[in-house]
Amino acid sequence: ASPVHFAWTKVANAKSYRLFAALGDDDPSLVTTTTTNETTVAMPSGRIRWYVQAVFDGCPTLFSAISDVIIASKPGTCTAPDKPKAHVVAQVLSGTEYNVRWTDVTNASVYELQESTSSDFSGATTTSVTGISAPFTHTATAAPVQYFYRVRAVSTCSDDRSAYSRVVNTRVIPPNTIATQTRGTAENGVQNPVVQTLTLPGFSTPVAFTATTDRPWLTVTPSSGTIPTSGLTLTVAADPRSIDVGANHGTVSISYPNGNSRIQNNGTTSTNIPISISLVTPVLPDTKASPPSDALIIPAVAHAAGANSSQFRSDVRLANVSSQAMRYLINFTPTATDGTQSSTSTTIQVDAGVTVALDDILASFYGTASSGSSTGMLEIRPLTASSSSSLFSAVPTSVLASIASSRTYNATSQGTFGQFIPAIPFSQFIGKGSVLSLQQVAESAAYRTNFGLVEAAGEPASVMLHVFDASGAEIGSVPESLLPSEHLALNGLLKQFGTLNDGRVEVEVLSSTGRVSAYASVLDNKTNDPLLVSPVLKSSVASNRYLIPGVAYTNGIANWRTDVRLYNSAGASVTATVSYYPESAPTSVQSRTITIAAGETKALDNVLNTLFGISAPSATGSVVVTTAGTSNIIATARTYAVTDAGTIGQFIPAVTPSDAVGAGDRALQLLQLESSDAFRTNIGLAETTGNPATVEVSLVLPDSKVTPVFTWPLAANEFVQIPLSYFNVTGAIYNARVSVRVIDGAGRVTAYGSLVDNISKDPTYVPAQ
Repeated sequence: ASPVHFAWTKVANAKSYRLFAALGDDDPSLVTTTTTNETTVAMPSGRIRWYVQAVFDGCPTLFSAISDVIIASKPGTCTAPDKPKAHVVAQVLSGTEYNVRWTDVTNASVYELQESTSSDFSGATTTSVTGISAPFTHTATAAPVQYFYRVRAVSTCSDDRSAYSRVVNTRVIPPNTIATQTRGTAENGVQNPVVQTLTLPGFSTPVAFTATTDRPWLTVTPSSGTIPTSGLTLTVAADPRSIDVGANHGTVSISYPNGNSRIQNNGTTSTNIPISISLVTPVLPDTKASPPSDALIIPAVAHAAGANSSQFRSDVRLANVSSQAMRYLINFTPTATDGTQSSTSTTIQVDAGVTVALDDILASFYGTASSGSSTGMLEIRPLTASSSSSLFSAVPTSVLASIASSRTYNATSQGTFGQFIPAIPFSQFIGKGSVLSLQQVAESAAYRTNFGLVEAAGEPASVMLHVFDASGAEIGSVPESLLPSEHLALNGLLKQFGTLNDGRVEVEVLSSTGRVSAYASVLDNKTNDPLLVSPVLKSSVASNRYLIPGVAYTNGIANWRTDVRLYNSAGASVTATVSYYPESAPTSVQSRTITIAAGETKALDNVLNTLFGISAPSATGSVVVTTAGTSNIIATARTYAVTDAGTIGQFIPAVTPSDAVGAGDRALQLLQLESSDAFRTNIGLAETTGNPATVEVSLVLPDSKVTPVFTWPLAANEFVQIPLSYFNVTGAIYNARVSVRVIDGAGRVTAYGSLVDNISKDPTYVPAQ
């Protein structure tokens, strides 16, 4: 009971201490300042979160870990109930039922729920509820409508009310039209059909049509008839009982059997309209704690305005490749925010072997579209099952096999331009003294580079960014500080150093607290096509073979080039053999010898033409860099097409034999693959050691009990690229996962996917995980 005595360990040279505390899920506030390591203060009853800040003269402050304490009320007293925690789905389709939910609290059996279309709750409607949820259904026609909610508990033994919960809100979006591509959102667990509309335009004369769907959970009404000159509206209904959490994709095909090809693009007699229904789970305001080692961090997600009225979005994939159904906590922390103080969370369940699609996750799950633009990071934390009804009643476990990734892309009228962003295990974040390297970055008339720093341990961190030019000379450094669990965007960082056509950046952690990772996003200034440069831990690369798959040199309709960078992070020069293995013809190898000085980044632009003299109209394959002994080379490449409107391409990190898999090892997984009117996919396979191997390639589909499989024998050093259509699956393929396993031979194999937008032709490189 109050008053409460707080105590903590002394910190050497601390001038004073500041005690911060928060009741329930309130924001922490300063309680008192003291020069000793203890204090006694009056506190209200309930759960208190508290931490201490140590203050120094001339040095950064230090923060303690966050602790929880339950302050009991005095026996025999009638106390006001604690305030509940409210949660609601962030976005739903017009006319779809959803629920506002809240946690049950002691000393309360009735709750007062307020609803308003204004964040200040002016004109709010108040409803008394005896349970812990209330259903709502709203419609929106021309524009989305935002609804705000808060709830408080009424005491069972007095007229006291608790404080209101934190405000939660949902965004009701109108049914989309054929012109905007249909994307519906509904709360997971709804029973009634999720209904959307498709408005077909009218023509000068009536046109006969038929409408069909390619998924059993989709129906379209009417399915046939005549489109009058005034147009016709079709109703598309999805059965939510037959689909999974996340985005579920299907296609409505409109056919014109009377040969009315004049009204169709490219002279076709049918139009395929993609349909997306996302089942989402409730979100609630939350705070982050230090994650377990198997937590996955996606360092950058976005729903933000881009150049020329384009829109950046992030489509996330989460695959549970274990043998049991698993629950996951997914936490979003906005950019420039202390995640230990303010973030948003939800939980989902993923069945064994299933990959869930979380399309435009910030809008569909977290409702950030209502605020215009939002960026930040995601933490995906595996959870064990729990019998409790509490939203966060599960505990971490380390016996899971979970894979996650994101494709963040710029959606334009000319198609999409995107980059693949893999999830980074928390165990791979670095601490004091470690250094990450990011190469092939630029700030010039042709390119610009955005950087991101991420802290994941829930502790403050200090880092130094060292900038190097093409010669390997350090041209400057930039200090940065990170809040606990912060995503920090550093756009335009390189501008202060003038033009940098070909640079490298090192990220060094200086503080004893914090665990950090980083990334760079290099954008073409004309196309705005982004390429993600993944970080490499300098001390971790040690091999005598480095393979770069998917290199190219073509002249024709598409002019493809590959620029290679080889950074020697060792303290002595190294002699390397660079070999080109043509696709499907590994015995036709060409080799050249180069020397890379200590600390040098060797630039091999248009490598197939300039180093190997290849001038054929089309050449593709792999480049392998070998050294006589173990070396420390960070090898990367950029394969891109040169167009009149700029470049489009993909960043390709090298793979060593230890990164590849052999017979008896786990299978490699490729996420975010698709074969539809919008995208096509190629699968790359490469042998890394100079020994033959046979691989088994499986296609895991989200809505099929059948898994197509083929085997492919790879010769020593062979590279091949196979279209996803090789599986001969009928109809469109959405949210596919490909599994690659070595079943025979002494070789070791790597794999990748290349997702190509059919309109922009932009490829997104998907490395195996």
